[in-house]
Amino acid sequence: MTAAHVTIRVKQLPESVFLAMSDDVPGLTVECETRDEIIATAPEIALELLEIEAGHPLTARPLITFTFDRGHMASMTYRLRRLLVDHGCRYLRVARGGGHEI
Repeated sequence: MTAAHVTIRVKQLPESVFLAMSDDVPGLTVECETRDEIIATAPEIALELLEIEAGHPLTARPLITFTFDRGHMASMTYRLRRLLVDHGCRYLRVARGGGHEI
């Protein structure tokens, strides 16, 4: 069984890199140099790990939500939202505080 909703937690480390992890995806640990890069990379790796766990390609992509170290939703530009939608992520709604959930 795969998750219908995946929350990816992102922290900025003192070394000025971003680290993404998730309780919903066993083994997900992604490190990138920028926030935009982590938002673009972490969902793809999460999907690959979920497919490996399931033993087959997923029939439906999970809803992916990002939280950042203080619990704020990711604030995304139109360009980034478009990139995520182009890669199969569903744009859900504008979240409180001006961020977006995808």
